[in-house]
Amino acid sequence: DRNSECCLDIYSFNRASVMKTISGTVVDCATGSAVGGAMVQVKDGSGKVVYSGTTNSNGRYEFKVNDYAAFNTTATVTGYEDGKVAIAIPGDAEQETLAASNLCVTKIKREIEENVAIVLENVKYDYNSYKLSKGSYAQFEPLIKLMNENPNMKVEIIGHTDSKGADEYNQKLSERRAQSCVDYLASKGISKDRLIAIGKGESEPVADNETADGKDNPEGRAKNRRTEFKILNY
Repeated sequence: DRNSECCLDIYSFNRASVMKTISGTVVDCATGSAVGGAMVQVKDGSGKVVYSGTTNSNGRYEFKVNDYAAFNTTATVTGYEDGKVAIAIPGDAEQETLAASNLCVTKIKREIEENVAIVLENVKYDYNSYKLSKGSYAQFEPLIKLMNENPNMKVEIIGHTDSKGADEYNQKLSERRAQSCVDYLASKGISKDRLIAIGKGESEPVADNETADGKDNPEGRAKNRRTEFKILNY
């Protein structure tokens, strides 16, 4: 007050520091379901980590900051590709809570899925026998490698025959052939409690054993005489 003769009062104040709470949810991109156990890391514009934690069973994470800023959030979880989402400064910088957009993660596609039967190509047996031919051994190497890399994995070995011969005979032959494969894998250090031998006989053909006019179909029979494996769990 320029006209005041004396005694001017000077006022001052301090802005109270109120912590801001930011929360969000990690979800599966395909299904929208919550993903628990995801490691979430939040960085500010300079790359400084302002929060690191794990989502709860509902896929939720939450952290506090002094002031809002433009944050970059990353989620990492086993079996998924890393997901990212940006958190923008809200229009009202004084609001005390902010719900971030869902952070979605994409499930990694495995080349081999659980419970899907895959043919072991070029696995052969001696004629009318369940004994593995020596030329078949190399065909098991990728499966042995896979099981060594995944020590909790269990695998089902499935034997099939064509329709020549009696049903009962073919059933037993397929069981013995599957068991021969299990025995070979066990000889290479794979525990037998991780292997199951199944015989399907001629019950699950993938091709016609005979042509439409009743003639023999050698190509179809060859496809039906096969050995498969199925991963029961990763």
